[in-house]
Amino acid sequence: MIKNMKLLKISMLFFYFLTTHSYRSIEFNKIKQSIYHCFDNSSDCQHIKVPIELNDEIDESILSIDKFFGQNYLLMTLKYNSTPNKCYSLYEIKNHIIQAKGKQILSDGSQLCDYKKTNDQLINRFLDGGKWYEKLYKEKEKYWIGYTNSYNFFKG
Repeated sequence: MIKNMKLLKISMLFFYFLTTHSYRSIEFNKIKQSIYHCFDNSSDCQHIKVPIELNDEIDESILSIDKFFGQNYLLMTLKYNSTPNKCYSLYEIKNHIIQAKGKQILSDGSQLCDYKKTNDQLINRFLDGGKWYEKLYKEKEKYWIGYTNSYNFFKG
């Protein structure tokens, strides 16, 4: 009886670890449908509710959280992406709940890829047709507005 209880506890613990994924400071628990994340510093840690319709997509993604316009966003990119572009799906986080509908923050409809933020600028970088492109954006009214044309860098 005691042996069976130990085996049951070990099995439950193993199952828990199989359904919990951790990426840096983000931990996704599929059973509890939540993400545990430590924001700007380790003392600000929270459970964030995941809508059930995002469970499978989150399970197949690499997760990160970043702040745009003073609002936290969950960024997801596929674990098994076969392209060199690391592009993201963005989901706004409101009141400790991830919004089920994806959000667009680039005014021209471009997907956010391999980006860098500096003060009030964002650089979006992607590979297309063997050339790297970068587009610069400035923050304006809850969107990043493109202010230069795309230009390319040949990578030989």
